[in-house]
Amino acid sequence: MNLKVLQTLIALNLLVLLSNAIVIQYDFFKNITGDDTGWYNALAAPSDIIVTSSHSVYVIDEGNFTDPFGNNGRIFNNYSLNYSSNLTFIAEGGVKFTFPRAIAVGSDSRIYVSNTNINRVEILSPTGTFMERFGLGGVLDHPTDIFVDVDFIYVADTGHNRIAVFNTNDRLLVSTIGFEKGIGDNQLDAPQGVFVKNDKVYVADTGNKRIQIFNKNLTYLYSIGRGSGGLQVQNPVGLYVDDKETIYLTDTVTNTLYVIAPNLTILFTLGNTSNGNFNFKGPRGVYVRDDLIYVADTGNRRVQVFKLNTSVSNITSIEAVAAINDAALQISKLRTTQEIGKELNISVTETSAIYLQMAQERYIENNHSAAYDNAISATTEADRANNILKEQITAKLTERLNKINNRINLAKNTSSSYQLNLSFVLYETNYKLAQNSLSNASFKSTLSYTSQLEADLSILEDVLKRKVQDLETVKTSLKNEILEIKANLSSTLLLSSKYQQKFEVAEINLELDKALNSTNELDIQSANVSLLTAKNLLEAKKAELQIQVNKIDEALNAISKAEEAIARTEAQAFIIKPDVSAAKTTVETAKAIAYTDPIKSKEIAINALSRANTEERNFNNLKLLIQITILLVVISMIVIGGMSVIYFLSKFRRKKKKKR
Repeated sequence: MNLKVLQTLIALNLLVLLSNAIVIQYDFFKNITGDDTGWYNALAAPSDIIVTSSHSVYVIDEGNFTDPFGNNGRIFNNYSLNYSSNLTFIAEGGVKFTFPRAIAVGSDSRIYVSNTNINRVEILSPTGTFMERFGLGGVLDHPTDIFVDVDFIYVADTGHNRIAVFNTNDRLLVSTIGFEKGIGDNQLDAPQGVFVKNDKVYVADTGNKRIQIFNKNLTYLYSIGRGSGGLQVQNPVGLYVDDKETIYLTDTVTNTLYVIAPNLTILFTLGNTSNGNFNFKGPRGVYVRDDLIYVADTGNRRVQVFKLNTSVSNITSIEAVAAINDAALQISKLRTTQEIGKELNISVTETSAIYLQMAQERYIENNHSAAYDNAISATTEADRANNILKEQITAKLTERLNKINNRINLAKNTSSSYQLNLSFVLYETNYKLAQNSLSNASFKSTLSYTSQLEADLSILEDVLKRKVQDLETVKTSLKNEILEIKANLSSTLLLSSKYQQKFEVAEINLELDKALNSTNELDIQSANVSLLTAKNLLEAKKAELQIQVNKIDEALNAISKAEEAIARTEAQAFIIKPDVSAAKTTVETAKAIAYTDPIKSKEIAINALSRANTEERNFNNLKLLIQITILLVVISMIVIGGMSVIYFLSKFRRKKKKKR
């Protein structure tokens, strides 16, 4: 709302307040005090009043004692208000009241009375005979005000800080307004007034010093009080709403009757602390019928009745001001909607402010009729623009909420598929709150929830992404480890094959397959258990295999040494060949059992080596003997030859000497 509109609105409200100071909207009509012939029928502390369409007046008097045992509270009625101001007592019919606070009359003319201090509601016939009761067993706690329509009974369940709603057929509790004591929307503090009109439920939220308004589905709409709309009440109790949705409210602390326009601005007030007419002491119940206002003036022991003063000349002025105020209120609501639309990049062309300015100008010119018409046009234009904006905002927010819902579901599915223990309760709860706010056209709340949800989901998605990446890394690492074990297993199988050893791999492969399946299903713990089992099995079997391989290597090494000795012995053949056949046979025997019984094979191979070495030694000795023998023969032959040469030489010399 711009400054000019606000200044004009304040000025008009001041004008209305000044006119109320000069011209009383309602004139005093009469006081109802009960039958003055004796105390028994006199009013002591009237707390509530109701007037039927047939002008039957019922007054509940909470302070009227009926017996010496302390029971108090009586019902009075009068069928001829136009002729007498006295009330007469209705017979109790067996009902004992203990500080009854409120009275209501149903469409079947039955009387409903809140029997406050004994926590129940009494139902009486039109003549006061007891019929039935409900709210027992702790269902109600100090009930005060009652409103009865065709389908439901609304009870101000003051002690429970709520409005209790019962079926009219079976008087069973079907719903409530107010879920806990508090100062928030839809929270109540000791409510003492309730009234239903035009599919709206009005609640005098006494402890919170305000009126809260709900729709017929009991969903919070708005509130007035704590200075809102100029209403500054201390202890609101009595509540009535007429067909035009004008609110009549009594306050037992300020001793005031407030008359509030449908646009929630105060039209005028009545009362002050006094016993004179127009003044009250602790007023409670209020009722309006046929231009008459009935106020239960509790502290003054009377019911005051006021009649609309139709001779007031500026009634059109007041209507114009009310229309202008209503237009300003609607424009204010439009501006709130426009602010939300601005955040969503949504706007609409409208001329409501122009019409309102025209209405204000016509009012200043005392052209109240034109002012009223222009104000109505301003209201209509504001409503039109507001409705268009609301539709577009609803569509935009619905789209964003749908995307949010998809993101929540995607995150849930991802979390589930990766077996991540993430909580989505807060996001789902806030999503439902956002949906509820949107369905109630609480766009500001919806936008707040939506923006917060989007921000929270972004953080959640980042966390989820990192966790998924971490899991994928772990998954890859596990698969690499599985492949490493399989490679190790393959090399071990080659080793076992090379050494002709049986190597069972079924159990290891089973654990590796289990580990792989667990990895794919992101059951990391099970995967690690299976991997460790497979690794331990492989290491154990490898250790066993290695022991056997070492034994075989020792046997093969012994066989190799024996073969080397045999080959060396055979290579030394001289004139005759060494006899290594026994050693060769022994080696072949060792070879035959080298892979099946390496220990025995080694022993046999060592034996073959020993035989080969023995044969080599024997052969070397024989060889040496032969060599010596040959040497001796050669020497002998040389000696014999030498001696023969000498002999022949000496013989030759002797022959030569003879010839000489």
